[in-house]
Parts: sequence; C-alpha cells; structure tokens
Amino acid sequence: MNILLITVDQQIAASLDSDFPVKLPNIERLKRRGVHFTHAYTPHAQCTPARASLLTGLLPHAHGMFNNCHNSARLRENLDTSIPTYTRALKENGYVVGQVGKWHISNTTSPTEYGIDDVIPARGERHTVTDPILVKEKIAGGEIMSGVVEGDEDRFHEHRVATGTIDLMRRYHAGSKPWHIRMEFSGPHVSWIVPRRFSALVAPDEISLPKNFSEDFRGKPVLQWRQHRNANLCSCFHDEEWLKANLVRYYGFIAFIDEQIGRVLDEIESLGVEDTTMIVFAADHGELAGAHNRIGKGEFGYDELIRIPMIVAWPGVLQAGVSDEFIMFHDLNPIMVTAANGDVPEGLHARCVIGKDGSIRGRDFVLTEHHGTMQPVVIRVFRDRKYKYVFNPFATDEFYDLESDSAELENLIEDSRYVDLVASYRAKILRALEDVNDKWYPAARQFLSEQSIRDQEPRPWL
Repeated sequence: MNILLITVDQQIAASLDSDFPVKLPNIERLKRRGVHFTHAYTPHAQCTPARASLLTGLLPHAHGMFNNCHNSARLRENLDTSIPTYTRALKENGYVVGQVGKWHISNTTSPTEYGIDDVIPARGERHTVTDPILVKEKIAGGEIMSGVVEGDEDRFHEHRVATGTIDLMRRYHAGSKPWHIRMEFSGPHVSWIVPRRFSALVAPDEISLPKNFSEDFRGKPVLQWRQHRNANLCSCFHDEEWLKANLVRYYGFIAFIDEQIGRVLDEIESLGVEDTTMIVFAADHGELAGAHNRIGKGEFGYDELIRIPMIVAWPGVLQAGVSDEFIMFHDLNPIMVTAANGDVPEGLHARCVIGKDGSIRGRDFVLTEHHGTMQPVVIRVFRDRKYKYVFNPFATDEFYDLESDSAELENLIEDSRYVDLVASYRAKILRALEDVNDKWYPAARQFLSEQSIRDQEPRPWL
C-alpha cells in the first residue's frame, strides 16, 4: 500500500463543508474516496509543534518542539533525532520515503535525519504583488495581508509542490518498493497572495460573517485582549469590509491548492495505483478567518483554530462517508504505520483510531496544548461533545457550553450556575494531563483547585 500524505497549513475545517463559498472539486474527489472526519483536531495550533506531533505520535510537551522552530523566540531549534518517527518505521518496513514542500519541524537538521530518503523543498519565487490589502495594526508597518499576482502560476510554491510530488511519484513507481510521499503545502497560511485567476471566485457580499465576529473579549484571558489590540496578529478591528475583501483571497488560495491536489490525483490515476494508494489530507491547524474578530492564529483554544479538515482514503479498508468521531492530527501517525503493516510502538499519545477492519473507534475527548508563539505560555484545552475547559495558569480559565454557545463567546468560568460542572471539568482535565504524563501536570494540579480563585482568601506575602 502506497501512502500519500497531503498537508496544508492553516486551513479552516469549514472548507470541507458543502456550503463553502468556493468549489473545491478535488477535495470532493477525495471525499468520494474516503472518510471525511468532521471532528478532527490538532494537538497544538502552531506549525512546528503540530507537525512534530504527527511525525513522532507524541504531544508537544513530550517531543519538546514547543513553538515554531524558525522564530527568534524559539524554545528549541531542532527535534531530537533520537525520538522514533513513523517515517523511520515505514523505512524499516521496506518503504521509500519522500518529502516535498514545507517541512518546518527542524530548523537546521535535515529531514533525512528523521527517516526521509528524498527532500524536494519546492520553493516558490518572490512575487510582485498588486492590489495589496495591508494588515491593520500600526506595528505591522505596512505588512501585506493579501494580494494578487499576475503571470505564471508555476512560479508559486504550491504549483511546484504538486510538480515535485508528481516527479517523485513517477520515480518511485518505476522502482520496486512501496512509497510514502509527504506532500506539504505552505498555504493557505497568511499572507494570502494568489494568482489573478483565483482572486475573485466569490463576491465579498456573498461571504457571511462569523457569528463571533463581534467578539469583545470581555471575561476572557487578558492575553487575548492584549494580542487583539497591541500585536501584529491581524486584528480585524470590527471592519467587515476589510475582512470580507481578504477572505475572498483566502478562499481563492484554498481553491488554488485544490487545483494542485487535482494534478496529483490525476497522476495517481494515470499510473493506475488509485486502488493501492492510501491518501490522507489534513491541515496542521485551523484559521480564525474573522472568528473572534481575528485573522490567523494565536494563544487561543477556540474551535476555529484547533479543529482541522481531515479526509482519510484507505482503499479496500474504509468505506467512503462522513464520521463525527473525535480524531487528532497525530493519530495519523499510527494509522499510516498500520496501513504499511508496521508495528506501532508503545508509549505514543497518538491512537490508531482506524482499524484494519475499517472500524473507527474515536476518542472520548481531545486534549490540546499551546506553549506560546513569541512568549512562553502553558495553555491546555479539554474538549468533549458538550463542553470545553481551557486552562490558563497565568490568567482567567475558560469554560464554554458548546451546545448553547458554539461560538464560544460567553466564558462561564465564574458563572454560579455552573460551579459544580466547572469543578467536574477541572477534575477531567487534570486526569487527562496525568494520563499523558504532561510535564506541567504538577503545576496544573496546584493551580486547579475545586474553588474559584476569586473565592479563595488572599494571603499576605511573608
């Protein structure tokens, strides 16, 4: 069984829904072949930690890549090469493994140190951008939020990722080994720079505002408010026109990537390996896209950011359809090893949610982390079907009733009607942190008492 992994960066889960404003014919092709998971989540809403979790099957607190490895404020530059990876497991089972496009797991250590045979960066060329829309924060200094490019589309990174994947696939097909190719796009991450052909696939007035666009961050952790107003993190400043003009290009970016995926799917069919190739599509994390009055990501636990699009097509095993079972991005690690008839190691945080008999046994809840972007934080998110608890040790915790407030606007952490329920979810998140041997569990246990912090007696410094 060949395995093609397709990852995108910062794509909203809603892009797989039937009412998405632009057509994605190749995503639809994948959905007809596989299972669309409507409740898929990232272990960390940032590129490096999430991608390292997929590679290792471990949560970020265990593999140590806490934030993006290219940042000046990175806490670690490279993933420890001694940690087992699923790519090595595939190689040990006779696979040839290729990496095309975005890696973003180590800054200076080559992917070949983690079980990759061939690496094709597929870098794009710098573009002259026309019709730019700028980031609104003054601190951004005129940074481009979105724009349009005239001319050759084959100069784009996304086009070159597809071309590199096709070339590598042909080479591997001519050989005798089963292959695994990691086809990884850098888009549709901001900035949303798109070819002219994809710049106006939908009119701004056809775009609906997110139901939490009016977010004012009252009762939320102070970090969210401060980032909203004082950081170069793409606040919308409640400007509907500005948001919709940018989203037109974001949706076009997604459609451009969809076309590149189609080129690869065509090649799979041309080679006659569609029945012997598993195809996995997922994003490393989501995108706010105007939700909570923001574009991009940040130190949040909101569903728009932690929920991801995911499709798994496993010929001869999975029946095409839709599943609402909970699954996580790093769960793809043991799933792909199982598809390759490899041995899944003990001690992973990832779970093999899909069995070789086609059964799907999802999680009861999801547990995600955030360790900060340019500043260290320790945020943990516990989400089940009905409620979400967000642990913010240096700020206000959050508790949301997802059935009555799916937009996550009303923080119920101090609501007297929810005292007992909040206490029960504090116990649940503590139990979950203990079960995964979270390094910050002892501190979390000290912070999370049965009482509200506001109800505790203040103690003078001694």
